Amino acid sequence: AGAVADRIAKVLDATAGPAGSPIVVSSESTCVLASDRTALRFSRDDESMGLTQIGDLFENANHLQAGAMRPDLWGVTMREAETGELHQVSPGDATSLDWRTIADPGDEALVMTWAGCRVGETAEALDVTARVSMDASSGLSQWRLSLRNYTTRYALWQTDFPRIGPVEPGGQVCVPSKWGTVLDTPLAGSGYRGSYPSGHAFAQLMCWWRGGAGLYYAAHDPEAGVKTLIAQAGGGDGTVFSVVNSPPDMGVPMTDRDLGFDVVVGAYDGDWFDAAKTYRDWATRQFWCRRGPIAEREDMPQWWKDCALCIRPTGDPEWVTQMGTNLQAAFDMPAVMHWYKWHQIPFDNDYPEYFPVVDGFGDAVEALLTVGVHVMPYINGHIWDTDTVSWREEDGRSGACVDENGDLYIERWSKQEHACMCPASEKWQSKMVEVCETLVRDYGVTGIYLDQIGATRPRLCFAEGHGHALGGGGFWSRGYDQLLGEVRTRVHALDPEVILTTESQAEPYMAQLDGHLMCNIVGANQVPLYSAIYGGYTQTFGRAGEVGNPTAFYMEHGQAFAFGSMMGRISSEALLAPENAELLAYLKSLAQLRRDYADFMALGEMLCPPVLAGDMPTIATQWKSKTKDHVEMDAIQRSAWRAPDGRM
Repeated sequence: AGAVADRIAKVLDATAGPAGSPIVVSSESTCVLASDRTALRFSRDDESMGLTQIGDLFENANHLQAGAMRPDLWGVTMREAETGELHQVSPGDATSLDWRTIADPGDEALVMTWAGCRVGETAEALDVTARVSMDASSGLSQWRLSLRNYTTRYALWQTDFPRIGPVEPGGQVCVPSKWGTVLDTPLAGSGYRGSYPSGHAFAQLMCWWRGGAGLYYAAHDPEAGVKTLIAQAGGGDGTVFSVVNSPPDMGVPMTDRDLGFDVVVGAYDGDWFDAAKTYRDWATRQFWCRRGPIAEREDMPQWWKDCALCIRPTGDPEWVTQMGTNLQAAFDMPAVMHWYKWHQIPFDNDYPEYFPVVDGFGDAVEALLTVGVHVMPYINGHIWDTDTVSWREEDGRSGACVDENGDLYIERWSKQEHACMCPASEKWQSKMVEVCETLVRDYGVTGIYLDQIGATRPRLCFAEGHGHALGGGGFWSRGYDQLLGEVRTRVHALDPEVILTTESQAEPYMAQLDGHLMCNIVGANQVPLYSAIYGGYTQTFGRAGEVGNPTAFYMEHGQAFAFGSMMGRISSEALLAPENAELLAYLKSLAQLRRDYADFMALGEMLCPPVLAGDMPTIATQWKSKTKDHVEMDAIQRSAWRAPDGRM
């Protein structure tokens, strides 16, 4: 046997066949599927069938916890068409098990089938098939689930697949929450559940590592469909990963269903950063990166590519003009102004009836632009207040998301009931175009911030008049891509210098946006996972800072700078007071560096953060801006970047 087979035998104690990469070898009770890095061992008997080992051939290790109880490889939820009752189906409901191997060059795979699964009162209603293949170039395995439904009584609702684990005790897990959250194992409480796409699951990637070797787990779903990423404790001190997928046509009886994408699993070298780079290689080839990197985007105005400072005022145009002018003079550089309460309606009330504006708004926009401050007013891109005249007279309900019972999803802000709108509906798309066109045409703004889009979780929508498949799938991501694309086209026809931004950084909206507000996703145990994946493809901005707590101020802005974000979200002139001169000088120096090195930090790709020799001191305090976390971090924050021309 060749070297690959020898390593498989050593690590997994399995008999390998002829050398090759990948290879698949099976017997009646055991199957090994391997690349030159990852080896998967599957076992079966008369009652069960599943994954028993994940071999890391470079580290001579098994990443699954020895002797621990394995989770079922999959779970399926079926919905009874007549009653709406949900039924859970597991591998134990099958009447027979079988597997077969495929050993064609370039298509080495194991296909496992659980046939004749009982659903509710109906025997032999469902066959479930899992196909696992190995990619030679990456050394990672690809998992896909399909179903055959023999009834019209039940329809697919959700899948939970693949459940991988328990991974070995010890080490750390990184999940795509906030900038990238690192969790120590064993995971506390219920672990992590992230609704994708949202600020709590901005990407479809999770990973585990220990001692320089790790396990990569990611859904490579090109449609960015609705799903929940899960990492939870299992087997005592181990970790179990899974993806709960909400497919299109939920509850619609169909004979054959396919998960529609691969979940990619395998061993790798490194930590969260190395997993991020593997994911980046896939993600930057998806529809949300189709406009290419910032350096090549002609639809993104140059002033935004150069911008390094954010101001965030509220209210009266006269005061806002004075504040913006004074701050611009103090920093001596252009800025973007994220303006709240520029409208006559109260905040978080009567959306989207933003007009008329407060007196003097248009004049303030013009005056600020003359000193290099670009006004970017706040609007909400997600909700419609249900007690407004426009909701009644324009039939806002026709564009809202509704659940399987036909009920609205309601969010309560400022004691008002707001309906969650469906981004795929023509009603909501046209309303957002109307608001944005008015701001650009009538008031000359050069930016618009659409709140919640990148932060909020998707809602399953069962409205039949919106032109999308019922339930889940990619309608939410594709809907916002279409909505924002139409807004972008229409406002750029009026002024190509206009930018569009949103709250937080869910990946599927990137093509139609220019930036992401990051002030709400701060806290403890953060790493720049987002920057490592998408550095050079989008801009991030917004860190408030706490003038009353200098330690927190230095920490927050120092971290934001190292993560590649533009500086500030300054909401008052307190920073200009004489007693805060040191804080102003610190923030100004970071903004100047961000501006002067934009080729690297705005347009470039993040490289592996440098490791400094010697003992690293830490700094700690409680943050009170957008989080109550007690945050401890290295006193020296650092990052490395490569400009588009290759300079580092």
